[in-house]
Amino acid sequence: MSKLSIVGICLTGAIAIVQLIYWSSILPDPMPVHFDGAGRPDRMGSRAGFLGLNMGLHLMFLVGFPLLGLSLSGLPDQFINVPRKDYWLKEPRRESTLGFFRQYLAW
Repeated sequence: MSKLSIVGICLTGAIAIVQLIYWSSILPDPMPVHFDGAGRPDRMGSRAGFLGLNMGLHLMFLVGFPLLGLSLSGLPDQFINVPRKDYWLKEPRRESTLGFFRQYLAW
C-alpha cells in the first residue's frame, strides 16, 4: 500500500468522524428513513441507527477493502472471481494480477 493510499484513507476517516459529530448534533430523533412515491415519509428510524450504519459503511470501505486486497495472495483461486481465471491466475501473470487487485482495493 502506498503512502498516498494511507494518507487518503486517514484523511477520509477523519472527514467521516467530523461528519459523524456534525450530523449527530443536527439530525432529528426519530428521523425519516423511507419515503413513498409522493415524497412523504412512511417509515421512521433512530438517529443512532443511521449514524451506526453510516460509520459501519465507512469502516467497510476504509478498512475492509484494503484488508481484502492484502489477503488475496493467500486465497485459493476458487474464491477469486475474475474472467478467464485460468489465464490471469496462472504463473507468471498471477502476481501482477493480484498486485493490480491489491492496488485497486487499497484506494
